[in-house]
Amino acid sequence: MPLLERAGVTSFHVTLANHSALENTIPPANHPYFGHPGCFLKFCNEVRQYTDLPICGVGGLNDPDFVEQQLFDGRIQCAAMSRQLLADPDWVNKLKNGQAKQIYRCVRCNKKCLGGLMAHQGTRCVYDALREKETQKA
Repeated sequence: MPLLERAGVTSFHVTLANHSALENTIPPANHPYFGHPGCFLKFCNEVRQYTDLPICGVGGLNDPDFVEQQLFDGRIQCAAMSRQLLADPDWVNKLKNGQAKQIYRCVRCNKKCLGGLMAHQGTRCVYDALREKETQKA
């Protein structure tokens, strides 16, 4: 890592990638090894041994309390939540407004997000229709 830091790297986004098997890169909830929340955070622990720079963690981060604990413990300084933010783009605002129980949590099914990406239909979420109905009621 010192070589990367000398080259100008200012932070590390830590994940696992196996582009020949996307279910290992973007694991569903039923993945045999990476199905648990924070599934890639153990790799952040490895990186932390070599740097004091900020680390961004990723992998099934859909529970606000869990994410907050990881940040508080210093395990990560940033949380990447791509699928979670597809599931509920208002995640941050709901937390800020004390509405954590109203958050749509990513169920990591990969149906519309990864499935849509693979079918060249864009990234969506299985919650899209439900959120649309709620918007129409308001």
